[in-house]
Amino acid sequence: MGKFIGKKTALFFLADVFAVEAMHYFHESGIKIPEDLGIAGFDGNVLGKYCNPRLTTVYQDVAEKGRMAVKLMIDLLEKRLINGLDVSRPVTLIPGQSV
Repeated sequence: MGKFIGKKTALFFLADVFAVEAMHYFHESGIKIPEDLGIAGFDGNVLGKYCNPRLTTVYQDVAEKGRMAVKLMIDLLEKRLINGLDVSRPVTLIPGQSV
């Protein structure tokens, strides 16, 4: 793992829970966050606030994402869904001390 990490400056995880688990692993392995390696996650999960260092994360409005998913599913079931639909939602960077 050390050879791999030596070539990277930061890792981005698709969920905060994975980022927090990685921070714990790297800490146990003697790799300092963020001095040796930056870590960032995605979700804006409250878990990241209680890490040391505090996790840098990308927040998404999960409730709105769920509402949109239900609406799209209904549209699909009722044959109102347009082919090639591209859905995007805004996100917000929440800086911590992990990057």
